[in-house]
Amino acid sequence: MSFIENNSLLNTLDRSVGQLLQLRSNDESDLLKIAGSFTSYALRQGHVCLDLNDLNTTELGRNLDPESLLDFKERLSKSDLVGSKTKNTFPLILSEYGKLYFHRYWHYEQRLLQAIDHRLNSDEFSQTSRDKHFIESLEQIGEDQKRAVDRAGQSKLTLISGGPGTGKTTAVLYILAHLIDRHCDDSLKIALTAPTGKAAQRIKDALTSGKEILGVSDEVKNLIPADAVTLHRLLGYKRNSPQFQHNQENPLPYDVVVVDEASMLDLLMFSKLLDALNPETRLILLGDSHQLASVEAGSIFGDLVEASRTNKLLERHTVELNQNYRFGVDSSLYQACKYVKDGNGEAAVETINAAENEISFKSLPNPSKLYSELERSLAPHFLKLTQTIEPDIALSLMEEVCILSPIRKGSFGVEGLNASMESIIRNLNPSLTRGIYFSGQPILITENSYSQSLFNGDQGIILSSEDEPGQLFAYFRVTGDNEIRRFPISALPKFESAYAFTVHKSQGSEYRRVVFILPPAESPILSRELVYTAISRSREFVEIWGQVETFKLAVQKRTLRTSGILDFLS
Repeated sequence: MSFIENNSLLNTLDRSVGQLLQLRSNDESDLLKIAGSFTSYALRQGHVCLDLNDLNTTELGRNLDPESLLDFKERLSKSDLVGSKTKNTFPLILSEYGKLYFHRYWHYEQRLLQAIDHRLNSDEFSQTSRDKHFIESLEQIGEDQKRAVDRAGQSKLTLISGGPGTGKTTAVLYILAHLIDRHCDDSLKIALTAPTGKAAQRIKDALTSGKEILGVSDEVKNLIPADAVTLHRLLGYKRNSPQFQHNQENPLPYDVVVVDEASMLDLLMFSKLLDALNPETRLILLGDSHQLASVEAGSIFGDLVEASRTNKLLERHTVELNQNYRFGVDSSLYQACKYVKDGNGEAAVETINAAENEISFKSLPNPSKLYSELERSLAPHFLKLTQTIEPDIALSLMEEVCILSPIRKGSFGVEGLNASMESIIRNLNPSLTRGIYFSGQPILITENSYSQSLFNGDQGIILSSEDEPGQLFAYFRVTGDNEIRRFPISALPKFESAYAFTVHKSQGSEYRRVVFILPPAESPILSRELVYTAISRSREFVEIWGQVETFKLAVQKRTLRTSGILDFLS
């Protein structure tokens, strides 16, 4: 009991959940208090459920009174508040695999697994001569990409996993071209979507430019969609409601749905997407199973790709793209990313140290010297933003350099870095206004605004207006249309400065130069997936500011999220 009350890992919410369950139960022991508190903690860490099989070896259970864990699963199974697969109306559900769920998350996972199972068992697995001819004619793409085209043409579910530069966009372009060619008319309804506005705009831009060089007829090219929307908008967002307009009773009116950056989807959104699809709709998921998982509970895309390595049926629906078309095999950045993905920190460090360009280590300056180092090495680039009033030029400059940090607080966190860069830029350019905002200030939207089509993660720039001297406006690029939209600052949804942002916020983006700040001490948030996501955001050059030992420790630590997906599919 004292452990629950004093454990620093648990917060007020965790303890309150445990307390509430205990008060509702007829059991006078601490059984439900422990179970509820621990399951709440697991959910906050991104797990869908609490794995009871090795609870005594985890950080949560290690210091708990051993008697409290004695016959823990058996006692829970007999509790008046714990149900099972066949008795699933209780606040907590204990699976046959020894995993404890909150009722809501167990049901979301079950719905998702049932939908996946239906799609795995509804393949067509038949090719017409027209299909075979189309695929055989694709001499300009790799064998993995051809396999993706073939499988997507025969399946209701296709998973395509690959890192930056492995040709996911090319693969999906030819998949769509294949399906359009097979359909022979313009009635095939296709939706392109992604979890965030920024990711939706990137796939829109990539497909718009990529289809111009497709080796297919102009008629087919013209039928490939030219727009992409966020998943919230696709499903029909309802203000202040967890429900969407499209669901099992009102499914989406599409024959094909393509989801980019699928690794960012959490359990709830993944489940709601599958609920909203007609059984006959083809679902094509693009992602990178080695990247950071969703911010909320679940690592669904990664779990599905992992399960495909042992599940023969799921393997037929999964294609992993391994050939990199952006970098040569001798690229130091490519090799470093590969070693990080494999968890080989030593080899990654050797590669980085031997690199002549592309990627390098830089000692992390002391907090007292961080300001001067930012001023010396990064301020010259960001100062350029204050020296132009052309939105197109300024927005292009923003895509050149970014600072990434895994944390928000402290000198080396996003908030501290942004405050330092703002101060530096103001000092270097005394002509800037002394108000809260100034011309040349990069910003990041942190709240969705559907009425304005501005979304969490969208990047813009505040600039002086040419036609209204002295007035500041915010400018955002509509990717794919090459259109720039202007907003009064007062009309924007919540936003923050964007010299630096978290690695999570960078997903779906690419920059010429990436500066990755590793905190000065090992942090629980550091992981292989975080390091890989950060360094793979770069097209040309990465600087890692931090200690080599911290880097190696992070690469060795893999983030594993608990769910029942591998139990069911493996």
